[in-house]
Amino acid sequence: MVTGENDCRVPTAQSYLLKRALHILGIPSKLIVFPGEGHLIKNNPWHEKIKTFTVLTAFNCPLSDLGVLHIVNALQQNKTLITLALNDNEIGDLGAQYLANILEQNTTLSSLDLSSNEIGDDGIAHLANALKQNKTLTTLFLGCIMIGSQGVHDLADALKQNEGLNALNIYRNHINNQGAQYIANALQQNQTLISLDMSGIGVILAPTNGAGSGADQLSAPFGNFVDGNQTLYIADSGNQRVQMWAVGATSGVTVAGIASVAGSNLTLLNNPNAVIVDNNGYIYVADGNNDRIVKWTTNYTAGGICVVGCTGSTGVANNQFNGVRDLKFDMQGNLYVTDQQNYRIQKFMIQLPTSGCPTIQLLRQYQALRPARQRQVPRPARQHQVPRPARQHQVPRPARQRQLPRPVRQHQVLLPLQQHKQQSLVRVYFYIEQITPSGIYALKIPTCATWNQTGITVAGNANGTAGSDLGSLRGPVSIFVNNNNTLYVCDRSNNRIMKYCANTNTGIVVAGNLSAGNSSSQLKLPKGVAVDQYGAIIVADSSNYRIQRFPFGSTVATTIAKNSSSNLLGQIRDLHIDVNNNIYVTDSDYNQIVKYYPNTGIGVILAPTNGAGSGADQLSAPFGNFVDGNQTLYIADSGNQRVQMWAVGATSGVTIAGVAGVAGSNLTLLNNPNAVIVDNNGYIYVADGNNDRIVKWTTNYTAGGICVVGCTGSTGVANNQFNGVRDLKFDTQGNLYVTDQQNYRIQKFMIQLPTSGCPTISSEKIDELYRYLMLSYNKYVRPIENSSHRLTVKVGVKLIQIDDVNEIDQIMQTHVYVLHEWKDFSFVWSPDDFDGVEYIYMPNNLIWKPDLVLYNNADGDYQITSKAKAYIQYDGTNPPMIYKSYCSIDMQYYPYDTQNCTLKFGTWTYPDSLVNLQFLTDNHSSIIDRGWDLEDYTPSVEWEILNLKAIRHEKVYAYVKEEKEKYLDLTFTCTIQRKSLFYTINLIVPCINISVLTVLVFVLPSDSRKKITLSVSILVALLVFYLLLIELIPSTSLVISLLGKYLLFTLILVNLSIAITVITLNIHFRRHPTTDMPSGLRNTLLIYLPKLLFMKRPSLSTKYVHIREQLNSIHPHQFLLYKFKDEQRKHLVKIISNHIAYIVRQIENEKNEKEIVEEWRFIALILDRLFLIIFVSVTLIGTIESLFNTPSLYISTPPINPMCYLYYPPINDSQWIKICATDSLSNQ
Repeated sequence: MVTGENDCRVPTAQSYLLKRALHILGIPSKLIVFPGEGHLIKNNPWHEKIKTFTVLTAFNCPLSDLGVLHIVNALQQNKTLITLALNDNEIGDLGAQYLANILEQNTTLSSLDLSSNEIGDDGIAHLANALKQNKTLTTLFLGCIMIGSQGVHDLADALKQNEGLNALNIYRNHINNQGAQYIANALQQNQTLISLDMSGIGVILAPTNGAGSGADQLSAPFGNFVDGNQTLYIADSGNQRVQMWAVGATSGVTVAGIASVAGSNLTLLNNPNAVIVDNNGYIYVADGNNDRIVKWTTNYTAGGICVVGCTGSTGVANNQFNGVRDLKFDMQGNLYVTDQQNYRIQKFMIQLPTSGCPTIQLLRQYQALRPARQRQVPRPARQHQVPRPARQHQVPRPARQRQLPRPVRQHQVLLPLQQHKQQSLVRVYFYIEQITPSGIYALKIPTCATWNQTGITVAGNANGTAGSDLGSLRGPVSIFVNNNNTLYVCDRSNNRIMKYCANTNTGIVVAGNLSAGNSSSQLKLPKGVAVDQYGAIIVADSSNYRIQRFPFGSTVATTIAKNSSSNLLGQIRDLHIDVNNNIYVTDSDYNQIVKYYPNTGIGVILAPTNGAGSGADQLSAPFGNFVDGNQTLYIADSGNQRVQMWAVGATSGVTIAGVAGVAGSNLTLLNNPNAVIVDNNGYIYVADGNNDRIVKWTTNYTAGGICVVGCTGSTGVANNQFNGVRDLKFDTQGNLYVTDQQNYRIQKFMIQLPTSGCPTISSEKIDELYRYLMLSYNKYVRPIENSSHRLTVKVGVKLIQIDDVNEIDQIMQTHVYVLHEWKDFSFVWSPDDFDGVEYIYMPNNLIWKPDLVLYNNADGDYQITSKAKAYIQYDGTNPPMIYKSYCSIDMQYYPYDTQNCTLKFGTWTYPDSLVNLQFLTDNHSSIIDRGWDLEDYTPSVEWEILNLKAIRHEKVYAYVKEEKEKYLDLTFTCTIQRKSLFYTINLIVPCINISVLTVLVFVLPSDSRKKITLSVSILVALLVFYLLLIELIPSTSLVISLLGKYLLFTLILVNLSIAITVITLNIHFRRHPTTDMPSGLRNTLLIYLPKLLFMKRPSLSTKYVHIREQLNSIHPHQFLLYKFKDEQRKHLVKIISNHIAYIVRQIENEKNEKEIVEEWRFIALILDRLFLIIFVSVTLIGTIESLFNTPSLYISTPPINPMCYLYYPPINDSQWIKICATDSLSNQ
């Protein structure tokens, strides 16, 4: 098999283009006949290889007609070719002719893809002639080329005679109504075609005769509307009229206005811009230049009735317009108008008589109605269908506003084939049928639903055995269930996607095959699957690092995204798709969730924002992801044993299931969560992998989970057991599908509902309650019954994370929830009066809130902002906020320091007499030892928490007019201690090392002449550390930090060592006699200190001693004792004796000079030894005194246990009581 690349570039020279294309195909260029380059080499070894090709793929390469000719010539003797894909190239009519010649002769080719080329009607004519003779081609892709009227006519003629084609794709071509009719007529004779894709083809409805003012013409049309009968209404603005076109009509009928006559009376229009028709057939027109909305009844000749904007003038008043552009109605019948030149949208409330009248129900302009049943082919007899479940057991259909508009039904042509022995249907797609998968977020599960604990095996073998046949699975991972309850299974180890229709256990391979590969028809260990609105299968081809899209009915995929330098894509663990066809993938290699928009191959990272880890803004080995209707992202953060929720635009997540970093089997913990789904109630369903169960969390996240299925607590192959839960999905009835990975099967658990149904609360009652509560409510008035009463507001702080402590600016940045509670007397009602409604959520900007401020705010905004809805019954809460507060930093013991930082909250307006601030869990105490809640706390990497207190203060401010008026504040104190390991390794140890090097200066011999160099190098290193320290500590003169003191101490030692080194070097190289020194100093340096330091003065060299002894034994006068015979010899002897005497003196002088040098060198050595001992002692004492004088080293205060700091601790948890009982009692 030859597989081309998918990244070609267009060369300039044609011959080079061909060589490049053939190189991509794996064919040597010397096989091809280039102009002037000889002929085909028959004996070339590659010639034999070409004969055995089965799949030839060369898409998205610059292949032209000449390139196709050479490929066709090379493949003339091929007898095995099955698939030929040449899509997305530059092939024209001539290239199509070459390929048509192949089709006439080839007897093995079954699939040909020529989509996205430049083939016109002439090329289609050649291909059509070939199709009349070819009987082996079953699939032909001709999408997105240039088929016109003549081309579709030739193609239709070919379909009448063709006996082999099963699937024809001609999407996105220039086919008009007549061309569609050609195809429809041909299908009545064709007996083999079962799939025809004409999606993306626009059908011209009107006009039929171009521009003008005739009945079959239009001029500058604006708005259009289609009613339930598919009648088309057009605001024919240039002709000053509204035209009505019935289905199949070739001309329109004027139903409002008079052609080409503009005017202001109610029988005329002036530039009509929009039109809508209601269920009564009444026509509403946006009469643009008349600045009004006019209604025409079914009596068109009677003229219009002015609805709104009836002043007859242009203006900006609420009853005037300036350029009416559009109009729409809502479900209550209220009218919305685009007031274009006034730059606004106006809403006009509907008014009905008090006695009532027939309600006008508008046909929504985007709603498609089903055609009459008699036009469809009769359904099979109902007795062959599986009986529907009783209605009370069905899950309510998803709300329509959450689904995409369904396609118009009459755009599907259903034709019975009379020639068949057994009647069948051919479905012609003008728009591919849109599928809204139930696994997106349209699923709606009753709150009281439970599931049968005994599962039904719907895919794979019930006994837990693996296999590769159509009834078995090997390594199932991700699954998907569509609205028809069709199940798609990602069979990873078999490298395929399986499709299981409802009520069958035998699957169909719809993507991939048993062999792993990277071609467009292959997969390699896929791990995610979903189906979009157009029926295309989206696959996470994990080990090929790409996302593949298999169009409806095709086994050849296009690549949506793949790993590249501009789009890093690692191992994909899961894949999710929303109703807008946005794809969300879990990239476990890069620990992130990436969103891919339709038709784009570049991903947008949604989470996390700070890489891998266990922080609130981090993930570790994530698996499943899910996006709900509010675009909130949920992530199964498997490595951190939790489920994270990321709101739109958030920079960090919130843990809503499990405990970060803690794996366990009780219902508050998870063990490798692999998948997550959220239903319409906000309930979270988690595939708890290593616990082999499905767990449900309600909106009260702190209460823990509820086991749904797999609740035996053991692993097994029984119908109520799992062995490695990997994924879960729901169908439209609410039945639960679970991937039982190690048992190689998919289990289905039937939903169970009470026979009486779940208690339901109608939206009308909630709306009625809302109106009742807000009828006379004033959010600017303190919610108390008597103005003299105090309102009690309870406040608590839930710490999420200590983000940063900025020592330079003395600011602590924390990530916290601020919790409020108060009672509003206005919000009191009887639940019995409102169908049992006991609570309601309300936007917080509609109710009174205490004006709490953070007094020590360092961010410039003292006001506490709240974006969450208030829970009206008992409390109102705020979402997590990031606060920056001033914190006086004490740097005395840095980096072994302990800091006390506070968050001081209080009301800015209300004194104690009006608003009583109290702690959330204690109504009476002024000091609470455990004043913070750490339920969702993520430990800091730099700080440990030693204590968390809360103090209530009462203070009288001098500037307040009422002298005795007290103001309350709640101060939440956080005592934190720096984790010093980083600073010890990177600052303290290097400083100690510098001190040690300072001592080594006195060990280095003076003769080496490197003592000064070493000292200066140590000084430079120390100054570098000084510069580093200045960047870390605040600029304060109040105190010198511990590290600063030690560096200063070391600096003094280094400076002293340099000074002493200069002195010792000066002494070492002196030459004048030591007798110049005072005798006491000389004796001290040469006699006493050596003895004290256990040093011995070195003796004079034996060479000088020996020579001196010999010369001393020879005296010049001795020569005179001898009797010389003549005076000449006497004279010679005298000269010799003088010379010997000179030598003796010189040796004596040299000996004396050497003794002087040795004495000075000995003194320098003594001083080095003396200062070595002194510096070692001082360095040791100074280091111990400086660094070990911090209280945190010998006064050990253990950090707090976050699980003991809870506002609402567990009651029956014995482990918690055992660990935290003492602290809990102190906080009661």
